[in-house]
Amino acid sequence: MNLLKQLQNTHNLSYLLIAHDLATVRYMCHKVGVLYLGQLVEEGSSKQVFAEPKHPYTQALISASLPSPPKGTKEKR
Repeated sequence: MNLLKQLQNTHNLSYLLIAHDLATVRYMCHKVGVLYLGQLVEEGSSKQVFAEPKHPYTQALISASLPSPPKGTKEKR
């Protein structure tokens, strides 16, 4: 993943990443789409979706898999 990220930054590449590991999604992606039962239920910038998820499924995914950043810290991106 680090090599892909480096190539992305160096050569201005785009990827379509399909993943269940939200930490990887948060690290790799600028834009995020969330599918639920085959339907796109939420999309936006990675920062926006992880900081303020709108759909209940997105909220449940994030709360179940990612620890909240410590208070007073800013998320990169």
